[in-house]
Amino acid sequence: MTRWAVGEAPHVLTFDAPTLSVVVQVYPLGPRRRILGQLTVPRRVCLEVRHSEGVRTVLTDGLGRFTMDDLPSGLIGFVAYTASGRRDATHWTAI
Repeated sequence: MTRWAVGEAPHVLTFDAPTLSVVVQVYPLGPRRRILGQLTVPRRVCLEVRHSEGVRTVLTDGLGRFTMDDLPSGLIGFVAYTASGRRDATHWTAI
């Protein structure tokens, strides 16, 4: 598991799925994390962030951007739901 110090520079990670890529900046805040993200193809989607404490949902804006605060460190993955009903899941990565 990656160990980051509070105040350390954010890490940039890319999560890929068959028709979707999500780029996130991960900010360490002790045992918690803050992420700023954007889809590589701008669009609005319902994005689930799956992590050790469950699932949180966020809607991306028209440019595909989103933020999420107070995530636990550990594994996360994303599932996107488009307006057409398509579901696409990324791989899991430790933050």
